[in-house]
Amino acid sequence: MHHRRRSLIASALGLAGVLCLTGSALAGPIFLPGQWRDGALIHGGPADAPATPPFQVQFSTTTGEVGGGQALLTVTDTVRGPDAPAATVGVIPLPAGVTAEQVSVSLDGAPAGGQFLDATAAADRYAALAAGSRLSALMALTGRPAWFIPTVTLGPKHTVQVTLRQPLAAAPGGFARLASPLPPGTFGSAGPERTTLDISVHGAAPIRGVISPSHEVEVTRPDPTRARVRVSLEGQREGPDTFELLWAEDRDPVGLRVLTHRAEGEDEGYFLVLGHPTGGDGAVAPPKDVVFALDTSGSMRGEKMEQARDAITWALGRLNPQDRFNVITFGTEVKRFAEGPVAADAAARARATDFIDDALATGRTNIADALSAAVAGPARADRLRVVLFLTDGSPTAGEVSPEAILARLPADATGGARLFALGVGHDVNPWLLDQLAARTGGRSVYVGPDAAIDATVASLYESLNHPMADTVALDFGGLKTRAVHPAALGALFRGQEVLASGRYTGGGAHTVTLKGTLAGEARAWSTTVSFPDATATGDAFVANLWAARRMGALLRELRLEGHNDALVKEVIELSRRFGIVTEYTAFLAASGGEVDAAAIADTVTRVREANSQRSGSWAFNQAANEQALIGRKASTSSANYYKDRQGKRKQAEVKQVGSKAFYKRDGRWVQADAPTDGAAPPRAKRRVKKFSPAYFDLVKTNKDFADAQRLDAPVEMTVGDAQVEVF
Repeated sequence: MHHRRRSLIASALGLAGVLCLTGSALAGPIFLPGQWRDGALIHGGPADAPATPPFQVQFSTTTGEVGGGQALLTVTDTVRGPDAPAATVGVIPLPAGVTAEQVSVSLDGAPAGGQFLDATAAADRYAALAAGSRLSALMALTGRPAWFIPTVTLGPKHTVQVTLRQPLAAAPGGFARLASPLPPGTFGSAGPERTTLDISVHGAAPIRGVISPSHEVEVTRPDPTRARVRVSLEGQREGPDTFELLWAEDRDPVGLRVLTHRAEGEDEGYFLVLGHPTGGDGAVAPPKDVVFALDTSGSMRGEKMEQARDAITWALGRLNPQDRFNVITFGTEVKRFAEGPVAADAAARARATDFIDDALATGRTNIADALSAAVAGPARADRLRVVLFLTDGSPTAGEVSPEAILARLPADATGGARLFALGVGHDVNPWLLDQLAARTGGRSVYVGPDAAIDATVASLYESLNHPMADTVALDFGGLKTRAVHPAALGALFRGQEVLASGRYTGGGAHTVTLKGTLAGEARAWSTTVSFPDATATGDAFVANLWAARRMGALLRELRLEGHNDALVKEVIELSRRFGIVTEYTAFLAASGGEVDAAAIADTVTRVREANSQRSGSWAFNQAANEQALIGRKASTSSANYYKDRQGKRKQAEVKQVGSKAFYKRDGRWVQADAPTDGAAPPRAKRRVKKFSPAYFDLVKTNKDFADAQRLDAPVEMTVGDAQVEVF
């Protein structure tokens, strides 16, 4: 076996992405130029001009230990100020619920002056600072306590450290919730150059459903009762200024949890089902049959072939004693290690390693015959059948028609094998691989031409190593649901995240059950959930995640099943309403969120053109964009991007605040579902001057309005029954 990449393969294991949006803003240290006099900020510039921020949080590092219902967080910010020392007023917003005894602040290693303000006192201070600095984004901090420093001279470089010792807040659905301040890109002269978080979570029971409502995070799990959560950001001017994390502890083998959201004025609610199977303490993995199908055509020659060999050889060593396996290589010809599955003993694995090492990358790509060999064989009720199918090309030998290959599948796959396809590079045919995976209840994964194949294969195999159930489905009891994604869950494996979202009608207490079979026996795991039947504005990110996953599923259906104008229109409406940009709906940013017949017709044309591509970079990037939407676990503006046909990352000028999207129109940010000319029903219009008494009243009484002030510009949005314009 090759050894040089074992460390890379090992590092890929145990990694899982996690979840979507912040509530009211939190931030690291904010320094405003001027002096604090008689309850007001005097910044010395024109009274109607915003204060110029004199500082930048250059680097920010957060470390934390969480366990036993407590969290200890240390946030260290390196602050760059002006070359000439200047008088400033400092405020450090803190997580909700923090008390004076739970926070300590130091400046350059010494205790910082100032005072702790509870949420009520801090709200008045934010209002005074916003009025004095003319920075309306400060009003989004309303509802949070703060550390206030009335006088501080800011020089070229300082270190601010905040230590938080706080009990964990309970969250709906049986989750624990953690919030930690991040540096304020919008309140500084520039955004942070680098922001990192490294938080370890320890549980008395296995940790489940790790989800970040604010960031795309990396999670490693040293064991079931520990999770290490990391975030690394480079040069982000905008983005969430709070890191939020939710998780649950549960000794149940799956640990199902459900989060819900019900927006004001909507007849349906949203839900998100999460779970993280551990299989139970000391559980023995049920037997399975695994077939490794490796493309050895000429295009695999070199580094790709070496990585693929390493990964499959490593996976052979991870087979369980009760498993059986086979290895198939395919170029122009298809070669089998054995005629059928063989026991995974040491001798067989050693022979298989030699078989893989002897394979030469040559010839064309005979996907059809390799597929037939990989899925052939009788069904076995006592064991799950899994095929890992790795290829870097489209069919060029044997049967080359994708439609004909699919037509042969029912006759070949009589044993119920689930195919997990790994497409490498831009020459694959995503349409074919996605169809094969979907029709066999597996899934497809794509890696770019320069990505680490061995790490991806190893991670994929490890996620399939311990079956827990097959033919898995969710049952919601008497609750009426629709648009649940994914529509089919396939097989369930230990360590695999369960994540499904959908809409529901009605409400009340209902039992959500995850059902399946294993070795012919029924398996089921349940949780009872109270679904709100009226407005419940918490966890708005649940709505955004459903919309993203719905859009990904619709785009995949359009690509795989053929064109449908109604589906295209639904994609446009979801994109407009939730501000989720795609390759086909990026026009919304330029149009200020407005849609007309010409825009719809143009989108239909572009979707048709894109879906005509079966292989190549455009097809590859379409599949990657769909997968990113379907698997999205963060609902912030910074996670809202796509790759164009050349693979370039594109991020549209759309802002997401809670479950609402805002578009720039005529110099102001306009809420997506605010009525436009001719829209019905009409809403009363109300104009409110920024920093007026009426403005501050709205901030205090309407959380959505307060959150929208982070846009720090004229805003038009729906508040209750009125369309409110801030000028």
